[in-house]
Amino acid sequence: MNTTPPIRIWIVRRGNGRAQVTPSPVHVAPGESFSIRNLTLEEARIAFPPDTIDLKAHTIAPGGAAPAKVLAGAPRFFEYDVILTRSGDYAEGGSKPGVIIDE
Repeated sequence: MNTTPPIRIWIVRRGNGRAQVTPSPVHVAPGESFSIRNLTLEEARIAFPPDTIDLKAHTIAPGGAAPAKVLAGAPRFFEYDVILTRSGDYAEGGSKPGVIIDE
């Protein structure tokens, strides 16, 4: 039995050099466990608003993943920030990265 939570958020660097979060927005439900995968060559720092996500690590090593869980009572939509620590690049989605919590 696989107990690893599914990856819902990927942090990538596109061929044009821009840092990006994909998908944006991501669909998760209250109580759902998921992972955030950093596919860049830099450490990524991720920040969610208070009382939305239980995140085990706020920095994710290059090639690493961090488990997370949506807290009960979290709002249906909120923005979050991802910054690559060495370059200081902000990882963008189609717009500022966001999460939709779908019940």
